[in-house]
Amino acid sequence: MFHPALTSFSVILAFAVLSLPGTAFAEKLGTLPRGKWHCELPGDVAGTFTIKQEEENFIILSASRYQGAEGKIGTYLRRGKQILMTSGPKKGQRYHLRSARIVRKLKNDGTPGPLRCVHLTSDRPL
Repeated sequence: MFHPALTSFSVILAFAVLSLPGTAFAEKLGTLPRGKWHCELPGDVAGTFTIKQEEENFIILSASRYQGAEGKIGTYLRRGKQILMTSGPKKGQRYHLRSARIVRKLKNDGTPGPLRCVHLTSDRPL
């Protein structure tokens, strides 16, 4: 038999979970494509198309691990189109998935900043 207090707690917990808004369940966990992500800022009218930001580059190593430009390892979490770097050199940085191979770094207020990172499908430089 179950302890009455445990049963009551289970019922309360079930109601709490069921009362969460639908969006709490709508954002599925996901991953980013493995490989190199090169980051850049928009260029200027004078002819520079983009300005490389090599210190912002990273490599996705596995389903939840990345390596920063300086070689240190960290973890990330992808929920829907939102990416949060949860540990390592980019801890606390947030990105928005714009397409399958482009992420935009978010500012502290959650709005998109100018930095974007592009997943490379080959070892050729940009």
